[in-house]
Amino acid sequence: MARAAFTGVTASLVPVLTSRDGARAARVTLLEWLDAGRIDPVGARVLPLEQAAEAQRHLIEDRPFGRVLLRMGR
Repeated sequence: MARAAFTGVTASLVPVLTSRDGARAARVTLLEWLDAGRIDPVGARVLPLEQAAEAQRHLIEDRPFGRVLLRMGR
């Protein structure tokens, strides 16, 4: 079952995501909450695109909590 944690709150997304309209509504709600500062996504590391190999190594070997993001551009 898919789960998402938001600052002390855990919500099950399975019933909502079973339809295209439900998935869209969930995405819109999550983006609104993100914009309002109600949720704070966990990012383990942010690396430049040039370090994609290091990001992959980090995911495999260190198994971080949170996302590993690749930054494009400057």
